Amino acid sequence: MVLVEMSLRTTATPDEQREAILEAAQSEFERFGLRKSSVDDMAREAGVSRSTLYRRFPNKESLIIGVLSKIGGGLLERLEAATRSCDPEQAVVEAFCAAMDIVVSSPFLRTLALEGSVFLPHNAVVKMRRKLVDDMAIRVAKVLKKCGSTREFKDLLVVSETMVRLVLSHIETTSSFVNLENPEDARQFGERYLAPLVAEPAR
Repeated sequence: MVLVEMSLRTTATPDEQREAILEAAQSEFERFGLRKSSVDDMAREAGVSRSTLYRRFPNKESLIIGVLSKIGGGLLERLEAATRSCDPEQAVVEAFCAAMDIVVSSPFLRTLALEGSVFLPHNAVVKMRRKLVDDMAIRVAKVLKKCGSTREFKDLLVVSETMVRLVLSHIETTSSFVNLENPEDARQFGERYLAPLVAEPAR
């Protein structure tokens, strides 16, 4: 273990160190929660010194934001892959299903939803959620345009934001009427309720 840590400390690039720290932080947050997780253990697991970790992430809040950005980046990449060669109606369904799958399978997002408002300042929580919603909505709207939608971009933004907010709301409160954690049910929901919102307007 010592050899691995020394190797990371001496040979890893700054980007590799950052990635290792975020991987370790995500693991710690998921296992122990936001409050009880240990920054020292994160540094140890990442194979970096405590001072190196604090140079890149000065506090737990910055680590939480970093992990959230990392998950968001992975989701955006998956959206791009899932919607390739789709028309707009297919694309919004595939985007919804991919987003639901990531949210359902992410212990970190559930931990953040449960503990975020207790552990973090209210303004920080609002800012993080706003950034995540905005970033995701803009990317989904761009994907729909790329897939051939002729609707105005501002209209696609509204549809995309609605979809993103629906997905994120599921973390805190699941539906009593539809099981969106079931991939087939999620797909049927997307086809019935979301696809019509991006269908080409009648001429």
